[in-house]
Amino acid sequence: MTYSHYTTRISLFAILSFLFVHTALLSQKSLPVVHAPDDIIISGNFEFDMDKLTDPMDSTFGRFVLFDTSNRKDIVIYDIICQDRWFSHIKDFIEEPYDSSDRHKKYHIHYGKDGYLLVDDGYQDSVEVSIRINDGRECGQGGITRTFTVTFIGVRYQDKQQIWLTDCSQLYINPINVQDTTDNIIWPNGGVDTLTINCEDRFLSKYNAPPELTHIELFGATHLKNISMQYTDWICPKDDYYEFLRVWNVNDWCTYDPDSIPIDENNIPYGFAHPHPGEWNFAQVFKVKDDVAPVLTCKKDTMDFAITSDGSVTIYPKDLLGTISDNCTMDTSFLIHDLYFDDDPQYTSLKVSCAVLSSSTHQFVRPIQLWVTDGLNNKAHASTVIRVTDPDGYCPTATKKVPSQKEDIRISPNPARDNWSITFEGSQRLKGEITLLDLTGAVVFRKPIDIEAGKRPVIHLKRGAHISNGMYLLKWKTPHSQLVRRVCFTD
Repeated sequence: MTYSHYTTRISLFAILSFLFVHTALLSQKSLPVVHAPDDIIISGNFEFDMDKLTDPMDSTFGRFVLFDTSNRKDIVIYDIICQDRWFSHIKDFIEEPYDSSDRHKKYHIHYGKDGYLLVDDGYQDSVEVSIRINDGRECGQGGITRTFTVTFIGVRYQDKQQIWLTDCSQLYINPINVQDTTDNIIWPNGGVDTLTINCEDRFLSKYNAPPELTHIELFGATHLKNISMQYTDWICPKDDYYEFLRVWNVNDWCTYDPDSIPIDENNIPYGFAHPHPGEWNFAQVFKVKDDVAPVLTCKKDTMDFAITSDGSVTIYPKDLLGTISDNCTMDTSFLIHDLYFDDDPQYTSLKVSCAVLSSSTHQFVRPIQLWVTDGLNNKAHASTVIRVTDPDGYCPTATKKVPSQKEDIRISPNPARDNWSITFEGSQRLKGEITLLDLTGAVVFRKPIDIEAGKRPVIHLKRGAHISNGMYLLKWKTPHSQLVRRVCFTD
């Protein structure tokens, strides 16, 4: 006898032995009777605990009574009724007439009785009961199957209860009128899309925004839908305010169809208001007033810098900046323009060379102001002193004489009309360039200057046709210094 034949004989013996014992037991009693609770239909608005469906004694959708059918009770669901969907299936199960004028009214609906298990006396201890849940819902709708399994003397007996869920309250959002009173949504601020607010509201900080401006409320059986809500922000500066655009997007991913664009009764696509089924947009425009300047500080009252190996050092605003904040936003990168030196938007760095170091102290000391302008031209400044030294000896021992810092220029008349003049004052030779800039930083006039020592001529100029009325900046720049003055032109 081979091993395989021996194994086959053992397996057949085991099966025959089980059938003999099982048949002997069944000959002495009847088979168990398993009956699951009756099937039911509920609306998506009905709230229940999914975890309790595996408890045989939970009465939400019917208990499973053991051994004594006299303990069975009616399965009663207190729920709304969807007349247009399944009213015909349950019209005989409600205690009172259905009121079609009130779709939100709840009724006591009788769906039958509890389930039960019957088994002969004396064998009740041999029974094992379990419940398996199969959730076949999609987007909260569909069927939930409860499979009741009774294991008796190694044999399983089953019966199933079907629980059907349907959405009685479809999500309705008017794609054209955001203030439709029949909508299942309340947009932020009641759908008012243009508001004027103050920066003190800190609206630009999403964490401190007024709730009525940022909250969306949905009605209906939203738990049967896969809803997402988000917004995107843009900022657009204007003359004396800036517009803050917030575009809201609400999606029901259960009904969203990216390949379809709805059309109105005139066969025209809805466009931005409703680009796809299952998607809704709403745009808010906030006009934000702001007349408060930013606040900035320098790192120290005196900032030390050292000449590098190339005989100079370049200083940038970021080297001096301590802190910066603005009343209109928690994120200063939204509104803060570039920092600059000495009230000149073109002056964004300062290069100090060996030539300007003092022959006696071997250092260069200068008071300086750091300026910043926010998106609505509110300007602020902070002051410090820069001190440049040569600790590593990169500069020649005999340094050049420091040019006089007493040079000045006078503009007359100011405001000017057609003819105007610049008078230079001082005693040293001045060689450099005068530049006229508008408030955007664009150069409208440039002229080189070379003035011998002791001579301070008056330069007469004629206003060009390309110079319109308004405020301009006149910059006088030499290799060692720079002056900036305001010039106003008028008719």
